[in-house]
Amino acid sequence: MAVQDLRDWIALMESAGELRKVQGADSDIELGVIVDQFQRRMELPAVLFDEIKGYPKGFRVLANTLTSTRRIALTLRLPAESSKMELVQAWRKYAKKYPKIAPRWVSDGPVNENIRRGKDVDLTIFPAPKWHEHDGNRYIGTGCIVVQKDPDSNWVNVGVYRVAVHDEKTAGLYISPGKHGRLIMEKYWARGQDCPVVVSVGHDPMLFFVAGLEIPYGVSELEVAGGLKGEAVQVIESDAGLPLPATAEIVIEGRIFRPFRRMTTPIIAVFSVPPRFGNNSSSREFQESKQSGPTRPEGAGCF
Repeated sequence: MAVQDLRDWIALMESAGELRKVQGADSDIELGVIVDQFQRRMELPAVLFDEIKGYPKGFRVLANTLTSTRRIALTLRLPAESSKMELVQAWRKYAKKYPKIAPRWVSDGPVNENIRRGKDVDLTIFPAPKWHEHDGNRYIGTGCIVVQKDPDSNWVNVGVYRVAVHDEKTAGLYISPGKHGRLIMEKYWARGQDCPVVVSVGHDPMLFFVAGLEIPYGVSELEVAGGLKGEAVQVIESDAGLPLPATAEIVIEGRIFRPFRRMTTPIIAVFSVPPRFGNNSSSREFQESKQSGPTRPEGAGCF
């Protein structure tokens, strides 16, 4: 089957026997402990949590997405029974030339079915897990992708950087020194500007796979993902002009404020935009002003 979004991927993995469903878990540590058990070795199934304690049915969390050779192969549109060596060879063949397909801009998509702005934004409605006992916050972004645009060009960088929820309208975004997202962020700050950013939670895991790789500087991961898929990734223009996956489950848009530090775990700084959030950093704190996403039932965030 053709995978266009996370829901398609979940259906594909369920049909392939690569998905385990868990109901009634508590997002405060218990969910994280269960995931840890499934991550003790490769080849165990992905885990889909529903009816999470304290949250409505359909507010789901997906974990352990790419910890089996079979799921990686299916995600990359390769034969399901590909060996680990065949996966390595397939990637090396692709990486020699990085054939790319530019994303396709569309006017609308499922992510725009439910949009919240300004005072209506509330990150705490989602079952972002507290994964471990000594975590300082709940993390809504571990399987997320973070989208930024270089201020000197039209290069769009997509990286995987952890995002923690601090309150209804504030989250923390960490980007390690030297990472492309950090370099872009610091370019804006050097100009005395805040850095526009989009965080997508819940999308085709191929985007997560590509965003976590060391793609060359100046090459957009959206184009690389298109090359791997053999078709363009569909994107919608955000308020700040950034591309966001049209079929994402949750998108948070904002700005990473210029250096502002406060003690939390870890030290962080800030992100905000003219009101909007949708669902379908050096440790910096970001205030979120846009939230959007689909109103279709049975959504899942790949946290």
